[in-house]
Formats: sequence, C-alpha cells, structure tokens
Amino acid sequence: MQKIFRSNISARPGVSIYDLRSLAQNEPVEFVSKIEAGVNDGHFKLSEMRDLRSLYHALADVSVPITIEVAGAQRAITASAFPILTGTLAIAAINEAYNAVPAIGGQLVTEMEDSKKITTIAAVHTLDKNIDEVKETEDFPEIGTDEEKVEIRHKRNGRKLTISAESIEENEIADIVTRINALGEIAGEWVEEQTLERVTDYCGSRSTPIEPYVYRPGGTGTQLYNS
Repeated sequence: MQKIFRSNISARPGVSIYDLRSLAQNEPVEFVSKIEAGVNDGHFKLSEMRDLRSLYHALADVSVPITIEVAGAQRAITASAFPILTGTLAIAAINEAYNAVPAIGGQLVTEMEDSKKITTIAAVHTLDKNIDEVKETEDFPEIGTDEEKVEIRHKRNGRKLTISAESIEENEIADIVTRINALGEIAGEWVEEQTLERVTDYCGSRSTPIEPYVYRPGGTGTQLYNS
C-alpha cells in the first residue's frame, strides 16, 4: 500500500490522511478502486489504522460513487467516503477472522448459494437406469427430474456491531477491531457447528428424534441414520 498514497499525516504506516482526502475529492472512482485493491491484497487492514478520528473528519464530507445490489439488481449511488473505507476494511477483517476458524465441515459438504428460507432440491438422474448400452441406431435416454424432492430448511442467524460516534472521536480502534474479529469468529464457529450437526443428523437420528431433521424427502422430516 506504500506505493498507492504518498505519506503526509499518517493514518497507518505509509498511508496519508491528506492524500486519501485529496484522492477521494479529485478522483473518487480511483479512490474506491485503490481502497478495494489495497484491502484485497492485504496491504490495507483495519487493525493497522492509527487515527480513526482524523480519518472521519477528513472523509466524512466527501462523497464517492459505489455500486450496490438491491433486490438482485445493481444500483449506482454516492456515499460518504468514510463508511465506504471503514466498511470495506471491516468486512475484510470479519472474513479473515471467519476463515481463521479451524474447520473440517467444508470438506464434508457441497456449499450452495441460496437466500430462501426453504430450498427444494429435485433428484436428477437418467429416467431409465437399467440401460447400460445404447445401440448405434437408438437414441440416448433422457436425463431429467422425477417426483423425488428433498427440502433443506435454513436458520436465520447473525450479530450486529454498533460503532458509536464517541468511539470514533476517542479513537477506540483496538476495541472496534476486537469486536469485529469476534463477529467473524462467532460466525465461523456457528457454521462449523451447524455443518457437523447436519452431516451427522444430530437431532433427527437420535433414539428419540426431534426437529430439526436434516433429511426431509417431500418435506417430511425423516431419520437419515437408523441404529
């Protein structure tokens, strides 16, 4: 990150608050691009910020353009450079803490992006499993779905972090970083716990089964393992 901004009043080693403000004012698109690049390559981290108060006063009144997703569509808006910078740094810190949690769950399951409360997955296979050879003059059998469907039910969970104006004015960066790291660690540990419980059908395959079942063919909770 040392080569991105010239040093003046230091926000962190090699980063000048003065130059950050100048870049955001004069080249707002470049400001957003360089911040994202510095965060992505690990050269710009929230834990290395020295003066959050000065950074706020330098960037709070400067607007920069960003693109956000709203209802599945991209929207271009302008926002204060301060939350854009600190938000990008905070998200990177949360992800780093999340990825640092020791886990094996990801090796046991296939991850899928989904925002539904209940996801229905249909079985996909050849409609005729008994054919092991197709003659030269015959058509290949169709691959499709049948009536077999399995539901996956999701749990809504999360945590919220409030950063007060007072904590910024008093430059409580260490406390802010600690709480941000805790968000990533909590999420990583929770996902690992839920993954292992679902792989083992911890609730549904007990001697006395209880909700939530991990296996729900046709929407009906069913034991995955029988002793």
